[in-house]
Amino acid sequence: VQLLVDLLKAAQAIQAKPANQPEKTREPSGDDSVSRERGSKLEYKTIQEIWDEKAYKYQIVESTALLGEVDELDEYVFVIRVRIDKKTMEPTFYVDIKSEGLRDILRTILRDVKGIYLREDKLIIEQKLLYNHITDLEEYQCDGSYLKHFNLLIDFIKVTYASTTERFTALLEDHEITYDLLWALFKPNIVVYTTYYGTGKPRCVRYHFGEERTMQNGFEYFNMECCFIDFDGKVCGETPVELVIEKFRGTKGIDSLDAFPLHYYLNQNEVKTTLIERDRKFVSLMGVHHRQYRGNAFYMHKGLPNKFPVDSRIMIDTVFFREANPNYTMPHIEKLAKKTITGNEFMFFSIDDPSEKQSGRVKRSGKNSAEMMEDDLILCSPTVSGFSYRNKMWAEFAVADVNEINWNPLSFARLTISSKKKEVIQALAEAHTGQASNHIFDDFVIGKGLGLIILLHGLPGLGKTMTAEGISEHLQKPLYSISAGELGTTVEKLEMQLPLIFRRAEKWNAVLLLDEADVFLEQRLCHDVHRNALVSVFLRELEYYQGIMFLTTNRVKHIDDAIASRVHLPLRYKSLSLDD
Repeated sequence: VQLLVDLLKAAQAIQAKPANQPEKTREPSGDDSVSRERGSKLEYKTIQEIWDEKAYKYQIVESTALLGEVDELDEYVFVIRVRIDKKTMEPTFYVDIKSEGLRDILRTILRDVKGIYLREDKLIIEQKLLYNHITDLEEYQCDGSYLKHFNLLIDFIKVTYASTTERFTALLEDHEITYDLLWALFKPNIVVYTTYYGTGKPRCVRYHFGEERTMQNGFEYFNMECCFIDFDGKVCGETPVELVIEKFRGTKGIDSLDAFPLHYYLNQNEVKTTLIERDRKFVSLMGVHHRQYRGNAFYMHKGLPNKFPVDSRIMIDTVFFREANPNYTMPHIEKLAKKTITGNEFMFFSIDDPSEKQSGRVKRSGKNSAEMMEDDLILCSPTVSGFSYRNKMWAEFAVADVNEINWNPLSFARLTISSKKKEVIQALAEAHTGQASNHIFDDFVIGKGLGLIILLHGLPGLGKTMTAEGISEHLQKPLYSISAGELGTTVEKLEMQLPLIFRRAEKWNAVLLLDEADVFLEQRLCHDVHRNALVSVFLRELEYYQGIMFLTTNRVKHIDDAIASRVHLPLRYKSLSLDD
């Protein structure tokens, strides 16, 4: 209502003839085709647009005479179109640019703004957007025949939003804001500071567009369409994300909002330095990397982040993360409305449909990681996706808590087994790791027999698992430990899981440990068809594995002959004596 009043005042102040008074329509004459030109009147006009149920579209209230390609409204420099929403009856103000010269000027000023189409012959711009850019409009050096058109637009915006400017300026002096003026606080393309919903770590995004919304259950919020820079395993580019600020009463300190422009942060330079350093680390972690992690991680479950502590080595691998979690998405606004908000825990939401696969999140590539400037670096994702070896879980990890690994080469030397056994294991492992591709002995069938399979057998607690851990430390390779339960006890699940695990281990260059592998190693019996099938599947896949694999068992006497023939080195662990 206030904005409608301001519009009327603006019309009276700028024009001698009120622009909102409709002219009497007249029948077009033969001379109209000569006299009527676009933007020929140094005036603007306000019209109203309402929903027409019969035509099933918004239509202008007053009719306009059309002659050729130019109608009455095209003669004005611009037209203020007030659209009355068919449901809420709330007005939305648009500026239809009719002047071709003014159109070209605005294309230049607004060229970096997302969410508007600047190639239209007759530009349509939301009125609030022009107020967001009033400083850019005033600073633009305009000359030539369209200077008066340009000044008319600037004067209209300044007069229309005079009362808004007065309120807004007074609030900013106290670093405060009201809910109804959030749209004025956030200018398109500014950098917004917030914290990440899954880790609580600080991060920044770039703001594009915002509007007030209301859900069916009455939940009211200010929705902000933003973007950040992410890596999907193949390309690095902008990823859309939505940010939400719940409606509040009265005023709030700007820096107490769940998200606010970065330049209102108290120690802006300090936080920028911290974020840029972290985001340089993010760039260095693109690809596949083995690292140490200590802190909170999270994964999405039913649209909400589940946090858990991690103190483990991790493998950062976005490609395999997306393969293992094809429907992984960020939280959605529906979840926010059903759950009480605590801080900004559920502030970020995917713009994409929940059913859309994660692999489509990065919307626009073209960011060269080596050439990223600070303005891009500060927008990088605060998390990387990967696998926690100890937790055996896929998750998102805070980049700030990712560190280099401190290897322990002495762990293998401390094993309480004979020196001969240590030397044999070490020699075979080093030979397999360091062999040149042109000296690899291959089977008669290509791809078979290229792995190193070591069987460790003996009673529990004698160091079988520690042997695999020690050799991984010595070789400085990740240890990928799996159990029979992870592979499953059905043929169908084993055929699906085992090749996948072998493929991961080979790509990660990991030492693979299958602990307590008895169910897959035992001798096949004619009366146990189910177990025979499991052993056969395991045997088939084992032949094509090309990495280092440790198998541990307590029942070596019952091992299948075909499995035993594929083992390169069987080692028995005897019970320890007091001398050991």
